[in-house]
Amino acid sequence: MIYSSLEYSIPYVIVLLLLFFCSILEQKNIKGFVSKKTLRNFSFLIVLIFFGLRGFVASDWISYFQFFSDVPPIGNELLGYFKIVSFEPGFVIFSSIIKTFSDNYFFYQFINILVDLILLRILLKKYCTNYFIFGLAVYFAFCSEYEINMFRNVKAIMLFLISIKYIKSRNALAFFGINIAGLMFHNSAIFYFPLYFFIHKNIKKTYLIISIVGLVIYFFQIHYIGAITSVIGDTLGGMFKEKNDFYLKGEDSGVTLGIFYTIIPLFLAFKYYDKILAYRSENIIFINLLFLYCFSTLYLSEILVFRGRFAALFAFSLSVILPLFYLLQRNLFHRKVFVNLLLVVVVSKIALTNTPILNRYDNLIFGISSYDDRMKEWIAFYHNVNN
Repeated sequence: MIYSSLEYSIPYVIVLLLLFFCSILEQKNIKGFVSKKTLRNFSFLIVLIFFGLRGFVASDWISYFQFFSDVPPIGNELLGYFKIVSFEPGFVIFSSIIKTFSDNYFFYQFINILVDLILLRILLKKYCTNYFIFGLAVYFAFCSEYEINMFRNVKAIMLFLISIKYIKSRNALAFFGINIAGLMFHNSAIFYFPLYFFIHKNIKKTYLIISIVGLVIYFFQIHYIGAITSVIGDTLGGMFKEKNDFYLKGEDSGVTLGIFYTIIPLFLAFKYYDKILAYRSENIIFINLLFLYCFSTLYLSEILVFRGRFAALFAFSLSVILPLFYLLQRNLFHRKVFVNLLLVVVVSKIALTNTPILNRYDNLIFGISSYDDRMKEWIAFYHNVNN
């Protein structure tokens, strides 16, 4: 059994290249060949099929499969189930409603993805008006893991993104109301609450200072998180201490070439900050979220699970801002150079992310490996990692 191989990434790369090709057609606006609407619908359908009809891919399907097997349909039994389940109540109710219609796990998975992508489509149409497929391709490259492994998290993330317009209009009631709903799907939504007070402000100089400090912490591998979270965990005790102890056992990332996925967007964000704001005033929120995405890597690489979960909260900003870096290139030569650089970045990102055997892709249309076979792979993989 080969536990890690670039071969496992091939389906992901193919879909990404297809999206990238469609995004180029979208920008060229080839009249008489295919309309933008058709291109966008086709791209959306490809992503829906890829995520929604996948087999037992990655790792979190194990817990969600068991959860969906146990959750009762809407009814009196659900009240008792709340006492024994650890998932957030909003997600439990959402899952219970789906269970009322079908107890098939793949139906459940498809509906989860359909809901996520419908919300994503609304957001892309609003914030990536002129580069819908470009934004979708970036989302696929940087956020595929969230659609595969993070059923609960991604819904809280989407609700936050919907609430962004209320930051701009300073409607605190609507903003906090929507994110309280997000909190019912995943408790990480609590970290969105403070953003209401500063994410709409132009504090570029502050971000520059934070970036410099973050680069020092990253490259000198200064460890500080464990000491802080251990004190908090010991103080709060119970579940908080258990989770903290579990997370601290995980490895740190060290200094890797993956830092370029942070440094490049960070550099471009500072370079084009003012032009991005001039392009659309709402972009100030997304470019500030991009800074937070980069800070998640610089400050939290000591504990990989923290880095991954915090980066996920802000990753959609890449879908809005990265294509803008391309559109802001006025020189044709510079555009070609940038689009080739971006292609290298997104392809390498999606390829290197999906090398573990757990990410070996299959699809219901073409046939999938059985539950037992994928479980054996999962056990063998983690046994190999831990020995």
